Amino acid sequence: MHIAFLHGLESGPHGRKYQALAAALGEVIAPDCEGVMNVEARLQRVVETLQGRGPVILVGSSFGGLIAGLLASQPDHGLEIAGMVLCAPAFHVPAADPIDRCPMPCVVLHGQQDDIVPIEASRVFAKRFGCTLIELADDHRLSHSVERLVAEVGAMAKRLTEGKS
Repeated sequence: MHIAFLHGLESGPHGRKYQALAAALGEVIAPDCEGVMNVEARLQRVVETLQGRGPVILVGSSFGGLIAGLLASQPDHGLEIAGMVLCAPAFHVPAADPIDRCPMPCVVLHGQQDDIVPIEASRVFAKRFGCTLIELADDHRLSHSVERLVAEVGAMAKRLTEGKS
């Protein structure tokens, strides 16, 4: 089981969330999408990085969460998405293709004080697809909730790995 971290627009592939995930869980694949503002170009970069790696848990932060959701909704890219953990996913940003499916399991973490991405977008997504929504006393960056993120990703990886044995 691989873990892939998809960073946001204003962050990089090896920031605080990536560092915490790698320190706790081992190898984390982090496609570098710095400076890539176009949705289609980001999707292509992520697919190129992850193709052929087997099952993957997508961990998407903000714009990276939107990209994860779009990848999950487009099964023709050849990735085996086992689950997702999304951090304040930018589902308020219009995309050319709508998100019309979501792999299970899916957990969404969103700060109640987020002033960049409306939490309502995560509420709608979670309700529509039956995802677990965890509302946190935090802001958009989820700076105070990184341990919770690591715990959720670790628990998902463990459940998925045990389910395949």
